[in-house]
Amino acid sequence: MSGWVAPWDEPWVKAHRLSRPMFITLYDAADRGTGRVRAFYPGGQWRLVRAGLYRRGLIELDNRLTACGHVAAIWAGAAVRRGYPARPDEVRTR
Repeated sequence: MSGWVAPWDEPWVKAHRLSRPMFITLYDAADRGTGRVRAFYPGGQWRLVRAGLYRRGLIELDNRLTACGHVAAIWAGAAVRRGYPARPDEVRTR
């Protein structure tokens, strides 16, 4: 088996031509569970991230995730959990 792969370097991310900021934005949307992406990058970079996600059909003009965007956000969350599994002492229960 090959070595560790960063979540934003997984084959499905490369196939969709997502940049690291796009991936992180999708992961943030999945983590918050609101169905919307938010601007946490500086102005110009956020416009590029938003335009890239829109061109790929992952968000609407009002920053809502499309159906494909929801799937990509779920995959992003799973990729992060695969790449950074919790250690036993970090697992928290409610």
